[in-house]
Amino acid sequence: MAVYLLSIKPWFAKQIYEGIKKYELRRKVGVIEPHSDVIIYESAPVKAVTGVMKVGEVRVLPPEKVELMVLSGELKGCGEADLKYVSGERPVLVIEVIESKKLRRILTLEDLRAIIPGFKPPLSYIRLDYREKYVKLVEKVFSLI
Repeated sequence: MAVYLLSIKPWFAKQIYEGIKKYELRRKVGVIEPHSDVIIYESAPVKAVTGVMKVGEVRVLPPEKVELMVLSGELKGCGEADLKYVSGERPVLVIEVIESKKLRRILTLEDLRAIIPGFKPPLSYIRLDYREKYVKLVEKVFSLI
């Protein structure tokens, strides 16, 4: 199973954990496999891994289609802030959130750098499961669920 690390604004992470936001939108279009696990890194001011989410369906769509889906309410939990983020010419990665869980204890940036010296959070997301240097991080995160 694929495991990713995704950087997200704390406000959006809170909405995901509360079950309000059922879709995460990304301008960086790459591959996120459906039914994979995503480790959530909350950006500043939190700067910590705070939980995980299970991904459902993943689609790449034109920004105009995403805008219509947000405005119609089809992308539950997405709103004006999401539209500002994805507007433009580039395709949008639409990631369905099936479930999410907060960690029993967050892993601060300092904790992350103790596990992986020189750790830098991704600007958007990276795949972790096939990279040897991330094995300890993945194990630590899943031990804290």
